[in-house]
Amino acid sequence: MHIAFGPIAPEFGSWSWIGADLADALSDRHDVETFTNEAPAAETIVFVKFKPALDELHALSRHCTLVFCPVDIYGSAAEIDADWRSLRQCDLIVTHCERLGKYLAAYAPTRYLDHHLKFVAPLEPSRPNGGPILWIGNQSNLPPLNAWLSRHALPGELWVLTDMPAGAGTVSATDLGIPRHVKGRTARWTAERHIEWTALARGAIEVKGSDFRARHKSPAKAHDFIASGLPIAVNREAAAVTFLRDRGFEVADPTEPDRWLSEPYWRATQAYGARLRAELSLQQVAARLESLLDEARQRHLRRAGVT
Repeated sequence: MHIAFGPIAPEFGSWSWIGADLADALSDRHDVETFTNEAPAAETIVFVKFKPALDELHALSRHCTLVFCPVDIYGSAAEIDADWRSLRQCDLIVTHCERLGKYLAAYAPTRYLDHHLKFVAPLEPSRPNGGPILWIGNQSNLPPLNAWLSRHALPGELWVLTDMPAGAGTVSATDLGIPRHVKGRTARWTAERHIEWTALARGAIEVKGSDFRARHKSPAKAHDFIASGLPIAVNREAAAVTFLRDRGFEVADPTEPDRWLSEPYWRATQAYGARLRAELSLQQVAARLESLLDEARQRHLRRAGVT
């Protein structure tokens, strides 16, 4: 199959996970290319995060199987409904948050696909006695954590890895809005530091906000922490909590430090992390996407009257 992934957008993590990585993983079995602006005339086109205007989609849909991966692009259910004409051009919508699927399924076949594990530290043979509490993410996602920190105490130092302006040396915790009473350190995110700090930490924290995008986030970050054997605490409203509970893992709440940093929860994290390592490799997720793309291609050909 000739598959095109795009548009290339390295400034967004979703492109690396869904675009570049999966395109590379499928390239040994298919004719795969990536594009920046105009989509090529491939058999199947996978639009990651961004898709073209309705007229272009309609023209492409006559000959190409169209797949859309809407990662953090819609700010409300109303925005999705307003986009119905474009969504109807798609042969498949691939979501990375199960909660999002119910809003999209009315317009095109919709399937959930996990992110593959990406930033994973080696599993430790014993529970660490010390270490910081780790938060990793985009600066735009810090306000809910900062609000939580203004009302609650952390059981240790907070280490923050985040994006920083180009050319900036370091950005202080105060610059990031972190309350002054919170002790710790901040640094610019890099893939290497992500794994290094994960290995040094004794726990990770995630506090999601209440807006539409925050309520429809992928569990990928939680998966990476758990697969590293790092006990994570997440606020109960987050999609990852429900997602993991449905699969047998009860995530600790940040207000439960006695459970979050306990030996039993560490052991449960280690066990579930081993399961994730066995199920969410890049090649396994690529194989699932390959199956979804094949189904979408066959559906497109049937709709076009090609047998």
